[in-house]
Amino acid sequence: MGISHVLRGSEWLVSTAKHLLLYQALGWPPPRFAHLPLLLNRDGSKLSKRQGDIFLESFAAAGFLPDALLDIITNCGSGFPENQMGRTLPELVAQFDLTRITCHSALLDLEKLPEFNRLHLRRLVSNETQRRQLVEKLQLLVEEAFGSQLPDRAVLDPAYVERIILLRQGHICRLQDLVSPAHSFLWTRPAVGRTQLGAISEQVDVIAKRVLSKDRL
Repeated sequence: MGISHVLRGSEWLVSTAKHLLLYQALGWPPPRFAHLPLLLNRDGSKLSKRQGDIFLESFAAAGFLPDALLDIITNCGSGFPENQMGRTLPELVAQFDLTRITCHSALLDLEKLPEFNRLHLRRLVSNETQRRQLVEKLQLLVEEAFGSQLPDRAVLDPAYVERIILLRQGHICRLQDLVSPAHSFLWTRPAVGRTQLGAISEQVDVIAKRVLSKDRL
């Protein structure tokens, strides 16, 4: 198959002798084998594909970007000069050095993933072509989240959606954050009774006027 190098987990190290003997018995030149340290959960257990929440589809559905996942995995592994958040695939390719691989397993702390995602999401926002794609994705998310609650279709206008993304870049970790309850005011009008407003502030009429104004931003 033309494979020259095989990089795999260190649990395969004990089987390498058998595999080399198989290549020798078949008269094939073996590839060069290298064994990588394992990725572990925070509790020290082995990261496994049998964990229900570790599939790539789960991360994608939750709004995490491929570049962010690659970035966090390579940060907790080895083969790179130093840990550095926000690296892109071309940067990882340029920095990788097989001689830097260590024999120590690494803990994968997924609680840090939102911060990695924030950096890569901001990079997408800064690119005009990719920002347009984000606008289309956010439009779909708004429709899915609020549907008939939308006061009018103007909130789905690409210019308005793009403005929201630009205003909140660097503050959100995922595009889905913009359709969370904390940001619902961007898309729907708050339903607050006069009695409730009166308990919050004496300036009920002023607040109501601003809420009902079309120029909310």
